[in-house]
Amino acid sequence: MAVRALGRPAVRHRLVTGAWQRVHLRVLVTHSGPLSPPQTRWAAVLHAGADAVLSHATAAELGGLQGFPSRTIHVSVPNAHQAPAVPGVRVHRRRGLGADGILPAVRPHRMRIEHALLDMASTATSEDAARAVLAAGVQQRLTTAARLRAVLDRLVRVRWRRLISETLADVEGGSHSLPELRFVRALRAASIPLPDRQVARQRASGRWYLDAHWEHARLTVEIDGTGHLDPRTWLADLARGNELTLAGDRVLRFPSFAVRDHPDDVVAHIALALTSPLTNTIMTTRGQVAATAATYTLNRVI
Repeated sequence: MAVRALGRPAVRHRLVTGAWQRVHLRVLVTHSGPLSPPQTRWAAVLHAGADAVLSHATAAELGGLQGFPSRTIHVSVPNAHQAPAVPGVRVHRRRGLGADGILPAVRPHRMRIEHALLDMASTATSEDAARAVLAAGVQQRLTTAARLRAVLDRLVRVRWRRLISETLADVEGGSHSLPELRFVRALRAASIPLPDRQVARQRASGRWYLDAHWEHARLTVEIDGTGHLDPRTWLADLARGNELTLAGDRVLRFPSFAVRDHPDDVVAHIALALTSPLTNTIMTTRGQVAATAATYTLNRVI
């Protein structure tokens, strides 16, 4: 385009003198300074050719995803297209790159968040990495498990389809982080009944959500990541745990690394709590306490 507009000698002169710079084989920049992030992304899309769109981690980050930065710019093109390999750019060829998966109102065009997240999951380097990105997308309120599943059902070829489908089912059930997903997998492997997840509780200190709760056993399990080491978070955790205990619940806390590295120990503690005679005692005691409270109230009225 530059050659057609100015002629080859004029373009060559600008490149030789350093007024312009060549970023990729077919991409020139009309200044000599460093490229801004938007210019770098534009250059990658132009290099990939017609119908190229930003995808995978690049599109997801632009769509708001946090915690999964990528130094590589990811671009997707229709399956028949070819683009030379260049440093810092990864070109993905895929079938069925339909318009419904592209955000047409942004420039350069990029994949919608659901497609970007599923692409990241299907090209992840491990099963845990695939699970983590799906959970994060929902936890950060960028999309929902239902919308991800609707897109997944329309895609023809997806690596780890079963894994992704199972992860979405767990996310729908309330598992919103990788440690919580690992926790559910460990429970399933041990044939332990799954708890209710992200159970809302309203107490004097405010509203919060329990990671896992077995109501029949009055058992609550909290899975603590590194963020819970912050003193203010730790104190808030203690206060919530005390309120739950005073309300009649038992509370077990596990660090996320224990769920990852020692799932058998975690499961053993939970199995013991669920099968302990104390569970039946708690249920009986709850009825006795309720009866005693009613009698006390009646006597006060009389």
